[in-house]
Amino acid sequence: MRMIQSTLSAALVVAMAASAIAGALPEQAMVQHVVKPDEFELSGGESVRLIGVDAPIADPAQRKGEYYGKAGFDWVRELVEGKQIRLHYDAEPRDVFDRLLAYVETADGVDLNLELLRRGYAVAACFPPNVSRCAEFSRAQQQAMQARKGIWDVPSVKPGASSANMMLRKVKVARVIDGDTIQLEDGTIVRYLGIDAPESEVAWRKGAFGYEAYASNKALVEGQEVLLEQDREVSDSRGRTLAWVWIDGEQGRELVNARLIEDGVAWVALFPPNTRHADKLFAAQQRAQQAKRGIWAAR
Repeated sequence: MRMIQSTLSAALVVAMAASAIAGALPEQAMVQHVVKPDEFELSGGESVRLIGVDAPIADPAQRKGEYYGKAGFDWVRELVEGKQIRLHYDAEPRDVFDRLLAYVETADGVDLNLELLRRGYAVAACFPPNVSRCAEFSRAQQQAMQARKGIWDVPSVKPGASSANMMLRKVKVARVIDGDTIQLEDGTIVRYLGIDAPESEVAWRKGAFGYEAYASNKALVEGQEVLLEQDREVSDSRGRTLAWVWIDGEQGRELVNARLIEDGVAWVALFPPNTRHADKLFAAQQRAQQAKRGIWAAR
C-alpha cells in the first residue's frame, strides 16, 4: 500500500487552499461507524463521504446478482472502524447533505479511495468540481475490470452474444428529460447506460453543467429516430429502460452515451454487469479531459 501524501500534495494545493477558506476542516478523525464502503460516521459527529468512488451498499435486495456482495463493506470495516484516519480535501469540501467530502488515508498509509477501486469494491465516480484525481481513479477502475476483480468478476455480455450481433431496436424520441434520460413516443423512459450527467434542475449550482447536458442531449436525439441496445440488465429499480443509444449520422453510427462524455457534459458512471462499451466511454472521457471541455474546463 502506498502513502497518498505525495499524490495529493502536488495535485491539491489549490483545492486545499479553497477548502481552508470555507472554514476549519478536520485533518484527522476516528471512525465510529462504517455506513457503507464509501461513507463513515466520525466520533465527533461528522459524516464523511469518499470522493471519486461509489461503492455498492451491503444490501443484496438493492441489486441483482452476486456481484453486489458485502466483501467491500467487510474489508473497509476491518480497515477503519474504530481507528484513526487522515482526511484530504479537494475543491469542494462538503456536499448538499453537509457531509465532509474527502480522500481518506488510513493510519497505515492505505489510500482508501484508490484501493477500493483497485480491489474492485467500488466504481469511479468523478463529480465536478472534485476531479483532481479523476484520471488516476479511471485507470484504477479499468485495471480492476481487466483483472475481473471484485464486482467486475462477471461477464459483460450474455454467453454467446457480442456487441456486433446485439439486436438494435429503432425507436423515436419524444423528448429529452435531462442529460442522460429520454422519453420515447410510447411513453417509455430510457436511462443511458454507463454515464452520469448533471441534472438540469441544478444547472445554476456552482460547478454544475445541467443545462448544457440537457441541451446537448436534446440537440442530438429529440424528435429523432435512435437505436436502443440493451445490456445484461434491461431496467433499473425505478422501472426505467437501461440502454446504449445509437444515432446514424454523416460520419456513420455513433454512440450517444460516449458523445455526451466527449462533449464534456457527462462523465463515466459504469456499474456491472452493464459494461459492454466501457472502452468507448473511457476513451471519450480521456479526450474530453485532455481538451478541457465542459465540466473538465479549468479543473
